[in-house]
Formats: sequence, C-alpha cells, structure tokens
Amino acid sequence: LGYLAGDKPEGLSLLPDGRLAVLNDNDFALLDEEIPGDGTVPLNPEPVPVVLGLIDFSESNQIDPSDRDSGINLGNWPVFGLLQPDSIASFVIEGETYYVTADEGDARGYDALDEEARVRDDEYVLDPDVFDVDTLQEDDAIGRLTVTTEDGDIDGDGDYDQIFANGGRSFSIWDAAGNRIFNSGDSIERETAEQIPDNFNSNRDENTFDDRSDNSGPEPEAITTGVLGDKTYTFVGLERTGGIMVYDVSNPTSPDFVQYIPGRDFSVEFDTNADGDPDPTEEQLSAAGDLGPEGFQFISPEDSPNGEALLVVANEISGTTTVYEFTPDQEIPGTPGNNNLEGGTGDDNIDGLAGNDTLSGLGGSDTISGGAGDDNINGNRGNDRISGGDGDDRVNGGLENDTIFGGAGNDTLIGRLGNDRMLGGSGEDTLSGGQGRDRINGGADDDTLTGGASIDRFIFAANDEFSQVSLGVDEITDFNPDLDLILLDLTTFTEITTTSGEDIGDEFEIVESNGDAASSEAIVVYNSTNGALFYNANGSDGGFGDGGQFATLTGSPTISAEDFVIR
Repeated sequence: LGYLAGDKPEGLSLLPDGRLAVLNDNDFALLDEEIPGDGTVPLNPEPVPVVLGLIDFSESNQIDPSDRDSGINLGNWPVFGLLQPDSIASFVIEGETYYVTADEGDARGYDALDEEARVRDDEYVLDPDVFDVDTLQEDDAIGRLTVTTEDGDIDGDGDYDQIFANGGRSFSIWDAAGNRIFNSGDSIERETAEQIPDNFNSNRDENTFDDRSDNSGPEPEAITTGVLGDKTYTFVGLERTGGIMVYDVSNPTSPDFVQYIPGRDFSVEFDTNADGDPDPTEEQLSAAGDLGPEGFQFISPEDSPNGEALLVVANEISGTTTVYEFTPDQEIPGTPGNNNLEGGTGDDNIDGLAGNDTLSGLGGSDTISGGAGDDNINGNRGNDRISGGDGDDRVNGGLENDTIFGGAGNDTLIGRLGNDRMLGGSGEDTLSGGQGRDRINGGADDDTLTGGASIDRFIFAANDEFSQVSLGVDEITDFNPDLDLILLDLTTFTEITTTSGEDIGDEFEIVESNGDAASSEAIVVYNSTNGALFYNANGSDGGFGDGGQFATLTGSPTISAEDFVIR
C-alpha cells in the first residue's frame, strides 16, 4: 500500500467486494485487488493514499478546548483539527460503497519524534501578526489545548501561522473515491454536553468533569456499521468519555443522530496512587461498568444466536465485553386495561389505549400515545412525539428534541434535555422545559410554566380570538429577560397591529397597578408590582374589553417591549 516503517497504520476494513481498506495516520488506502484465498496480499503497483484532511473549528464547528475553564464552553477558535482516525468501516447503500472513520486524533511521541505541545508553551510561538497571542494563551481560552508542532509554520520563519490540534472529535463518511461527504462536526461533544453534563469530557479511568477538553475531547475510537430492518446504522465508541453514539446513516450525506448509550457509572470513586493518579481496584473497575470502548463487532439478526441484532463491544480499560441488543421499528399496541409497554432501539409506535398506562420509548425516535387514563410516559432517547391523551398524565420527553402534547386533564410535562416543543392542552397543567431551547405553550386553563436552562419561548396562542375563560392565566416561574421571549399570536391577540416577527414596540406599557393597566392605552400591559400581564383589548376605555390577564411572571422581573415577539 506504500506505507513506510515510520507510518502508523491504525485500522482495517474488509470491503464487500473482498478488497481491504487500510487506515493510516491521516489517510487511507485500498488494495486494488481482492485478497486471494491463500491469504497472500497483492501490492498496489502505484499506491496513492487518500489524504483525509481537517476539520475547521473557527466557524460552524465548535470545540471546548480547555480543561481549566470551569464549565462546558463550546465555541469557535482559530484551530484546525487533524482527523487522524483510529478505525474504519464500510457499508453499502444502493450499490455504492462508503467508508466511515472515527476521527480520534493521536499525537506521535517517541524518541525520534515528540510532536505534542500546548498553545501556551514557550517553544510553541504564535505569529503575532496572525493571532491575538496573549488572549489565546490564557488557560480559559486555548492555552491548554494540545497541538502538533509538525504543522502550522506556513512561511518557514519559525513561528506558527496556523494551529493544528490532534483529532476531529467527530466521525466522517467518505465515498468510494475518497471524497468526504459528511463530518459530524461538534455533534458528539454537543450530545454528551446535554446528556451527561456533570461528566462532560471525562477521562476513561477518572470520573472528573472536563478532564479531556484540552486533549481530543471524548476521542471517537471505535466504529462499525450494521443494517437493521431497512436502515443502516453507524456505532461510534468514545474511548475517553465512554459510551456509544448511534447514527442512522441510511442517507450518507445527511445522517441522523439516534441515541447515546453511556455504558459507565460515573458515581464510582477510584483509588489514587502516591502521585495522585487514578489507580482503580478490580472491584472499582467492575462497579464502574464499561470503560474505554475499543473494538466493535456488529452481528446481524441472521447471524445472531437469539435472532436479534447485537453489538459486541470490547472495553480496554475495564477489561469487559458488553453485548447490546438492537431491535427494528415496532408497532406496540396496548389494551383498554392498564398496560406496561416498552419500545426498543428503533423508531417505535406505542399506543396505550385506555387505562392507566406506563409507556417507555427507550431508544429511537418514537411516537407514543397514552390514550385515555392517567398515564406515565417516558420518551427516553431519540426525538420523540408524545401525546398524553385524556386523563392526568405525567410525560417525560427524556433526551433529544421532543414534541409533547398533554391533551385533556391536569398534566405534568417535562422536557428534560434537548430543544423541546410542549403544549399542555386543556386542564391545569405543569410544564417544565429542562435543559435546551424549549417552546412552551400551556394551552387552555391556568397552567404553570418553567423554561429551565437556556433560551426558552413562552407561547400564548389559542387558534382563536382571546378568551380568558379558555386561555386561562398562566404563571411563568423563571422568566429571564436576558434570554427568554414571550410569543403572542395575532390570531388570539387580534387588537395588536405590530407586524409578525417584530417586537411589540409602542403597544406595550409598564404600570404599577391593575387599575392603571385597565385604563392604559397600550394593548399589552405589565404590572411591575405583581408581575401580572394583561391583554387590554379596548385600549384606554374602561376595563379590558374582550381581554384580561393572561399571565403572571413570578418575582416581577424587569421586562421591556423587546421581551415580546408577535407571530
């Protein structure tokens, strides 16, 4: 294949046509011929490895480059990541062969060559005409980031004009000609930041927050593919953070994230040696679960001993072997009684029908309906669509970006992680967005709305003209004027003349009593004393006309017209 003794072959993949793909440091090559049955390997007459390239962290892809910034801080920095994959696999879609690589990153460090440095190191000199050196070298910037000294001195004057870190913190898909058609960018770090925020970029043998942000992050190490039903999946093992990322790659140019399987117990504490380094006992390793997923083997349902698709994982640090079972999309109907229904790893359709049901989607992007009765529903992983139906339901969207409908009854809706869309429906509902950028609509009656972390949108829309009887008076418990917005729908708030998409401008006023609100000339009026929000449908005429109070902001925060958007 043309590789020399100084090169670093990392992975192999046997293609469906019998050829071999070999992954080197930052390129891969193919044998031109099928491997003969006698095991000999024919050499290419003119080997030309395919260079794998870079990931740019300065624009669309973000990175957390520091283990000393006391938080999860994904941002753009003037850094390129050398992909340097550690493993390669292949799959076929509609007769076309594609390759997937786990873009781990691995610095070379031995007697003849030690390329690793930190941006802040004295020997790593940045060009002051290119970079704001003092700012970048701070520990809470990229000063702690480990980079290669072998690349970046473009003009040969002894300082670095470009910054190259080891690893892409991603996975990539390549066509048969070696063209990169997809890179997951910052998807892996974003998903782990949402799903295990207390252990983001932890190390494989140490349960410490943010320990690996300065050095390849979660380190995508292992990769394989498998076909389940009519979909093709890629499984990516995270060597440092631990766990497995699952993506649907049936459309190779636009894969969909399916789920993250953590695989380890971060609560287990490890012993340390005299130097303070982790020195876990066998019992601690066993209790911690699976540490350092290193190798994968997908077993199709046809070859599986139990008839189900299996993923076998070899874990380097814990010394364990784990077998995961994956199921295709399922139709899971209930009965009119009290059901306990559970989906699998596919995109399931679960219908509880009548009764007080307990429904769980597990993995995949599921559609779950509680039906009549007081149901307990958990979407778990995936972008789920959940409807509680009639009854007093408790619905937890779980991970990812969920759409949640409460339906009739006094429901409790919890978005948890992800950017969720939540509609309470009729009844006195309690809606909590959790982490993520959520859109929350209490629906009819008096509801309690909590946005949670990040930027949230509180929506007041009834698909009809304003009626205090049907819309109710909702309490927003944590409105943050610096982050959140209140969206008022023109179908409901018909007297507002502001154009859709704009803030409410002069049609908003702040007063200090409910009486002043009723006599205000503004259409939307806020009583800063008690946090009450009014729709003043008849302007300065007495009372509120067909309007009235529609919300209360807990704590009476200081707000302005810019906190409202018309739609």
